[in-house]
Amino acid sequence: MQTVAGPLGDAAPQSSPAASAPSATASVGAPSVPANWYPDPSKRYELRYWNGTAWTEHVASGGVQSVDPPRA
Repeated sequence: MQTVAGPLGDAAPQSSPAASAPSATASVGAPSVPANWYPDPSKRYELRYWNGTAWTEHVASGGVQSVDPPRA
């Protein structure tokens, strides 16, 4: 991003096409939903852990954690 002096001498940021393009180091396929406990989509348990990519076998009901492979 370049800084260009405005009409009153104040600096106004001005972006160039290269500055607004995603960088090569930007993470591709970053999870849109962060890893956390969410309501179990199968409704068999109160909560199921989402690892940021897929549902895991980690479940919880009434504050008690257990393991149950997710069903397709």
